[in-house]
Amino acid sequence: MDFAKCTEGHGMQRSFFARHSFFNYLERVQPQAAMLLLAVIGGLGLVGMLSPWDYNVLPAVPLLELAVLLLSLLVFPPKGRGAWAFMLFAGVYLAVTLVIATFVSHAHILDYLQAYKAFFYLGLLCCFIDKPLFKKEVLAKFFYVLVSLFLIKYGYSRVIDLGVWVSIRPGVFTENNFELVLLILLLYLVLPAVRWRFLAFAAVMLIIFLSGSRSAFLCFAVVYFFSVFRLGKSFIKQWLLLFPLLVLLAYGIVSDRMDISIGGGGGTTVQAPSMPAPEERQGSVTSPESADAGEQEPLTFRSFLERGASIDRVRFLLYFLDETEDWHWGNVLLGTQPLTPLSVQTCEDLSYWSELHSFSGDGSCYSVILHSYIIRVLYDHGVAGLLFLIVFTVYALRKSGYSWADTLCVLGVLLASSLSVSAFNSVFAVLSMIFYLSHERRADSDTLLKGSERTVQQV
Repeated sequence: MDFAKCTEGHGMQRSFFARHSFFNYLERVQPQAAMLLLAVIGGLGLVGMLSPWDYNVLPAVPLLELAVLLLSLLVFPPKGRGAWAFMLFAGVYLAVTLVIATFVSHAHILDYLQAYKAFFYLGLLCCFIDKPLFKKEVLAKFFYVLVSLFLIKYGYSRVIDLGVWVSIRPGVFTENNFELVLLILLLYLVLPAVRWRFLAFAAVMLIIFLSGSRSAFLCFAVVYFFSVFRLGKSFIKQWLLLFPLLVLLAYGIVSDRMDISIGGGGGTTVQAPSMPAPEERQGSVTSPESADAGEQEPLTFRSFLERGASIDRVRFLLYFLDETEDWHWGNVLLGTQPLTPLSVQTCEDLSYWSELHSFSGDGSCYSVILHSYIIRVLYDHGVAGLLFLIVFTVYALRKSGYSWADTLCVLGVLLASSLSVSAFNSVFAVLSMIFYLSHERRADSDTLLKGSERTVQQV
């Protein structure tokens, strides 16, 4: 009897030590896996830089998503009850909506993954909260590498053939509206460790100008505004010197995109050839000319939007308003039933983006075709879903030691990107968050500010 108990006790001890040794091993390999992630990003960036007639000859986005998934498995489990709570809530939400989408809405599984990817990413990010994996100096050098790759690719894309650049704006990994979020947020993260800050800002400004991305400019403007909070008073002089460049950047992008939109320079137009003119939308989307032909109607929010209906994102918003005109408070709070397709009329009107139609191939389409993630998350997840993503972002950054100024900056960049593209639903936003959450133990903004003040006083 005693011998049996002794044997059982030794067995439990061996099992405990085996599990303990396994987790110790994982902790030891995590920094190496993090460096491998940087190598994967850098390698794919190099391939993209050497791909003159395409974004990247390799499937860069799926490979980056796979790398994020593998690293997440290595850093599992999360630290702290809060991270566990967010992960479990996201998991339950994904499980419930998957059942409804599959057995009630009969949606294609890939359509579901496209619409709910942000909440899957959220669960993965829980594993990185307050886990230092990346050293400050390493990320600063990695930033230099990315800036060089982007400058080279974007630069020669503009020089060798302007017509090609107009129809397919340059990208290292994919469309620049998505990938530039990574570069911009990385700039803000490594600012304290960068020696030539003025040049770093100027280089990113040049990249954004070459990209022609208005959403990237909005994201950069947020970083520019908050950079003083991160660096302190010692940066104010350089910050003011950069302001004229910021104004020139805004003017350059607006004028360049205006030339593109009217077919300037022999390029193609941004207006999709098969997208109906505003007055062709049955029901409400009318043009200013048609409004002037009849009686002058009072200015409303919708009529104000219709005056700017030639802008694609405004058009998408008008379609969203048409789709949601019969919503009740439950839809506003929780969104539509997973997955609810858009109307046949909307899908036909947006047939130019047929590659964003349902994977089922039946001609139906979902909110992804509306491009702007703010619109998409409200349609699929409601106000509650958007607030959940925002609250998680704030919690994760604050838990990882960032000040309120830094937190608001990152959140502002993600929301600015969400006005145009997928942001929270993009692997580049996830990579940015991984770098922030797993950055080496850092002084917060208050400490940096005090240090900068002491430097000024000594000078």
